[in-house]
Amino acid sequence: MSTSPSRVPTTARVASLTQWSNLFHPARGVFRHPSTEGETIEHLDIDLRYIDHGSDSHDGSSSISTVEPISLPGVCRLILRGAEHVQDSDERIGCLSEVLDAINPVEVQW
Repeated sequence: MSTSPSRVPTTARVASLTQWSNLFHPARGVFRHPSTEGETIEHLDIDLRYIDHGSDSHDGSSSISTVEPISLPGVCRLILRGAEHVQDSDERIGCLSEVLDAINPVEVQW
């Protein structure tokens, strides 16, 4: 009897500000290069209420000198929830566009 290796999670869900920060923060997000944790993710589920880098925004006022690119090469399914929470915020739209630029999903649910 052989034991199979433990399966690496293939889904990432953002349902809080803490989760967003842990995954996508410009300086320490686990989906930023050189980390390889994003390479196994196939399904990305984002609640748009929680897109926020706070003072670490990408509008030029960031105190972070270099921002590593997001690495999510295997995402094939994207779910976005709560679009009304992003439409009036340039900062949130900027953060979301960075994620969208890094993926090439086959299926998108809005």
